Amino acid sequence: PEPTGAEAVRYLNRIMRGGVRLAGSTNNHAGFLFMYELMVGSLHVKLLESDSTYQLGAMMVRHMPPSDTKSKGVFMSLLRVMALNEEFATVDGELPNWGHLLAEKKDEWNLKDGRFMKKVPGVFKTALSKGDAVAAFLDDVHEKVSRADSAGQLLWWRAAPTPKPSIRVCVPAASSRTAMAR
Repeated sequence: PEPTGAEAVRYLNRIMRGGVRLAGSTNNHAGFLFMYELMVGSLHVKLLESDSTYQLGAMMVRHMPPSDTKSKGVFMSLLRVMALNEEFATVDGELPNWGHLLAEKKDEWNLKDGRFMKKVPGVFKTALSKGDAVAAFLDDVHEKVSRADSAGQLLWWRAAPTPKPSIRVCVPAASSRTAMAR
């Protein structure tokens, strides 16, 4: 579903009830894939028809808890790069669409050895194809980020340096010292 208007507000309220986290859950789908798909433009959740799904996804990344945003993992790194590089994230076909990739991998698995896959129970078949799809997805994303970075097309999220504490010593003016001595 691609909700807009009041329907989009209800949808966002439901999936963000538990907050925005890198790892979504069954009750809270506002995880990595949700933000990723918003930023690449393959998930269309808009309050107004003129809204940018990229901006919604980037805003969600900025509202994640520090325990997630400080992560040095692949998924958080990718979200940070995307949130800082709208043009890179939104160029059609530049970054893969997860849903399409998963569907392609399922078809590939079924064609590869149809007789074997027909005998594999559904849960295991899904797990096998998802694992294969995740690897292909990450390989594809890594290659595209590396290419754009080598071409100097990406900004990188830098942590702000921790400010050094400043100590101020206030010495009263000479006229005040004489007045205090009296």
